[in-house]
Amino acid sequence: MAPYSLMQNDRFGFVRPAVDSHTLEISAMEQLLAKCGFQAVTADAAACEAFGNPEDPAKAQSIARWLQDHGITVLGFSSDLDPHDGAGRFALLLALLRRLKLLACQGGPLRALYFAGPPEACRIVRYRHREVAGVFSGDETPAETLSILGIKEKGEGR
Repeated sequence: MAPYSLMQNDRFGFVRPAVDSHTLEISAMEQLLAKCGFQAVTADAAACEAFGNPEDPAKAQSIARWLQDHGITVLGFSSDLDPHDGAGRFALLLALLRRLKLLACQGGPLRALYFAGPPEACRIVRYRHREVAGVFSGDETPAETLSILGIKEKGEGR
């Protein structure tokens, strides 16, 4: 899946486990994307709880429904949990997305996946999951964030 070139019709979905606190960072990401002309949706509490427990069959259906209902093509998963817990939670989610055939390489809608978390979690996710288009450890500037997403700054064209 990586690297990925964004298309104007891509729609971002941002999720986090219910116990995570990355709401401020997600809000900043939404604002940055809006300035670049992209739509983004942040999961509500119920959806976040589902994304935090993808191994639960009932939650799996909630996840698939949320992605479909919001037309998500680019998914960002944020976790401030212990690096191994956060990376493990992401691995469970990725396994579910594969099982439900939601990845674009399987004919599904998800064209790109991103992970945000502590630096160690980012290293784990990047090493274990080659299909991840990019990772964010939280210290990126807006320009670096856009670069990771493959969005050129204004004046450079798309």
